[in-house]
Amino acid sequence: MADLQFGRVSSKGQFTLPKRFRSALGIRTGTNVACEMHKGELRIRVAEPRDRNDDPVLDEFLKLIDKDIAKNAALFHMPKYLEARMREAAKQDVDLEDEIEGDIEF
Repeated sequence: MADLQFGRVSSKGQFTLPKRFRSALGIRTGTNVACEMHKGELRIRVAEPRDRNDDPVLDEFLKLIDKDIAKNAALFHMPKYLEARMREAAKQDVDLEDEIEGDIEF
């Protein structure tokens, strides 16, 4: 049977994780957590650096683009959906030694 514990959400949308769950997961003040919906359930786990979309190379690239946009009125900001797709692609592990399948055009 599931280990259920009940609580109440505040007007700010905040919820206190029960102490025994925090202890079991090693969650302390300042711990980053990741939340996701799965089949109508909310899942909470300790976040890994990749969960937070932290990619220093991608972040610097986006900053460079922002600087160019500020200097050149003919350029425009990257659409949010494209930024999200780039960040999602950056999470994927790539083996640079793998052979490329299919035809490649340059």
